[in-house]
Amino acid sequence: MFAKIRGIYVLLVTAFLLIFLVGLISIFRKWNRVLRKTVSKAILFASGIRLQVVGKAEADTTMFIINHQSMMDIMSLESAINKHDLAWVAKRELFEMKVFGYLLRAPKMINLDRESKRGIVHLIRESRDRLKNGRVIAIFPEGTRNLGKGLLEFKKGASIVANRFKLKVQPVVIRNSNRAFNVKELTSEGNEIEVVFLPQISANESEDWLERSRNEMLQVLERAE
Repeated sequence: MFAKIRGIYVLLVTAFLLIFLVGLISIFRKWNRVLRKTVSKAILFASGIRLQVVGKAEADTTMFIINHQSMMDIMSLESAINKHDLAWVAKRELFEMKVFGYLLRAPKMINLDRESKRGIVHLIRESRDRLKNGRVIAIFPEGTRNLGKGLLEFKKGASIVANRFKLKVQPVVIRNSNRAFNVKELTSEGNEIEVVFLPQISANESEDWLERSRNEMLQVLERAE
């Protein structure tokens, strides 16, 4: 019962602060990176969630690949990284939502239509634009939230973009975010999220670096169990 009550509280806090962020970004668009990070930290703090960071984000990283358990993954990575201006890749349906959709459209996040054959073409074009403007691509290669243990199979979108632009990719493992806030069950049981930065990789078409990264990320998750 306590986990349910806390889950509702976390949902209300998150919704309130995200709506507040919408208002701030609509007025101070040039400050959206700082605002996103500040509000992300505020959401974690107000929710009683501590962030434990292991390792660090390399300064020259141009793509982060992250496992996906909860919407708190976004707040956690935004809070753990100071200088990088992240361009998140998200499914097109999220961009069509009223409040959350504005939070994706206003700072020019990247929408991916997984049902369209031209989805990858759009992803490449949009990624090129963000990279030219000094942004860093942040993508969940599993393609959706994984509420179970381990990792789902990685989609090829991340490797296609990284190989195309010869990106420096840094894998990130986020632990316990689903316990901290399970949006499906609307519960909150954990009070700490761990963000683990793994060694950076230079994307290379001749190597299956994405699968190798997945195995390394999986090892981190399994050691934690």
